[in-house]
Amino acid sequence: EKWEEVKVGQIILVMDDEEVPADCICIHTALDDACYVKTANLDGETNLKIKRTMRGVELSQEEADEHERHHEELGDDQQMVHAMKSSTERAKTMRDIDQMKEHAYKLAHIRGKICCEQPSANLHNFKGYVSITHNPWVEEDGDEDGHGGHGHDGAAETPPPSAASARSGSGKRAKEYPLDMGEMLLRGTRLMNSGYTFGLVVYTGKETRIFMNNSETPMKSGSMEYFLNIQIVVLAIVQMLLCILCAVGSYVWREKRGFNMYYLMMDAFVQTNYSNPVAYIVVYTLTFWILFSAMVPISLFVTLELVRFWQCIAFIDFDPEMRVKEDPEDKSLWPKARNSNVNDDLARISYVFSDKTGTLTSNEMQLRLISVGMHRFGRESHRFEDMQPDDSPIHVASEFDTKLPDCFSRIECIERLVDHLQLGVPTTDGAKEALSTQVLKFFTCMALCHSVLPEMESNRVVGYQGPSPDEVCIANTMKQLGFVFKENKSNIMYINILGKKCKFRVLNVLEFSSDRKRMSVIVQDQRKNIYLISKGADTVMLPRTLYGKDTTASSREEVDEMIHDYSCKGLRCLMFGAKQLSFEEWKEWNMAFRLAANDIQNRDKRMASCMDDIEGG
Repeated sequence: EKWEEVKVGQIILVMDDEEVPADCICIHTALDDACYVKTANLDGETNLKIKRTMRGVELSQEEADEHERHHEELGDDQQMVHAMKSSTERAKTMRDIDQMKEHAYKLAHIRGKICCEQPSANLHNFKGYVSITHNPWVEEDGDEDGHGGHGHDGAAETPPPSAASARSGSGKRAKEYPLDMGEMLLRGTRLMNSGYTFGLVVYTGKETRIFMNNSETPMKSGSMEYFLNIQIVVLAIVQMLLCILCAVGSYVWREKRGFNMYYLMMDAFVQTNYSNPVAYIVVYTLTFWILFSAMVPISLFVTLELVRFWQCIAFIDFDPEMRVKEDPEDKSLWPKARNSNVNDDLARISYVFSDKTGTLTSNEMQLRLISVGMHRFGRESHRFEDMQPDDSPIHVASEFDTKLPDCFSRIECIERLVDHLQLGVPTTDGAKEALSTQVLKFFTCMALCHSVLPEMESNRVVGYQGPSPDEVCIANTMKQLGFVFKENKSNIMYINILGKKCKFRVLNVLEFSSDRKRMSVIVQDQRKNIYLISKGADTVMLPRTLYGKDTTASSREEVDEMIHDYSCKGLRCLMFGAKQLSFEEWKEWNMAFRLAANDIQNRDKRMASCMDDIEGG
């Protein structure tokens, strides 16, 4: 069907590399109950975003049990996306047409209702809930029809739900689940690395987010053009006043002296010599306008445009001083003037302001300097991206900072790393041992606090993919330094620390948002210790940091000075912090967090309050 034929309430199928034709709720995906979308058409971001499926539309009892288990353990359904397979495994998954047909058949027999907010232009927030009145595939009474579709032999062999089961399902109380932007597939986004996904349409046409954000493109003009426009308007007004004055003067002259000059025949009222004063003045005003038309320099615009065109070619396109110095012969890197007006204002630029750092950096983030506690590591001239993939962690560490190899050697001598991974707990060892332990804890925090997924080739991690270039950069750098995030399987994160395997159970993931300016993970190590790891902007992390003798930060002033120094070097600062939680403290908080996640009316507010409580210093 065409996009204009899509209607609200329809279930649509979106394949890989296809744009979503309408705002819809993700109800089923090919793998892992989640999918990737590219939102470049909406916000200009090239990183893939993760979208999850809504609850209540599971196609088997096992799938429903898995959803419920994740929800009970994590307290929020949005965290299920972190148990996904890598993108390489997704790419190897064949598109089973029969399986797609079977899933479409099952989805068509689920009954429910979605209540959502009025159409809005907000690209970051969405409020609504789904009420499932009948799902024949997850009936609690063990109905055979509800469990008959586990095979992949085609939709034709899947028995339809009986009328009796439909009536019994309609008599039960409907189950309600909250919805937010995590389940929304917006029109204009492109499905990537996900195989396929099914979506339930909620907004179409002019009510979609992308359409409501459309606005007329403003006219842009240079300062010279703006100045000339003002002068032309002034000249036109002066010319008009002069023409009217001359026309009135001509009429006065005709009345007082023209009639007395018989040879001019002013008394013969013919065309252009009207007896009506108004008609005479109007005609002669137009006549004088034509006579004085040379006052408005129309040819000046043509001349200026030719000058601008030549300046663009001579001073920009072929200027050797404006080429990339590393490869001046590569014509693809030469400057290109795409607007002839660029010369008018180019010399007047004194400051460059950007709404986002990614606008100037092309979202190419690279790690430059690190501070572990109050100990600084790194050389500004070092480039992690210039290192070879096969370089050993010790070699990469020595190139980055000469103090790191000694720390790594001490870490490698530790037999049980789990005994030293007390994240958020001050180190009481000697000076050298304390520094090594701090490096171990800090690098482990950096390897755990993220939402990236590994890209695998031949059972080997070759890279990472995630919604933020910062996270991908940090994960890749930690991999080069020997702290390798291997996989996230059933919410168990496997970390390889300098050749030694460690695993952490992910209990909660507190997602990043523009309001919070931070994200956190709550993990449990192999000794059942629970830790909260946070990262975010210094403006929100500094007030939540503990300072003093028993911490890694001596004082707020010293930390501020360090951040100021990094910022003056043009670096973007990201702060990490950790603290240990008791099981009772986490259990009490997790219960409140689960209740907040299921609150349909005040879900966002209550969840934000819970996250702020646990992230306090």
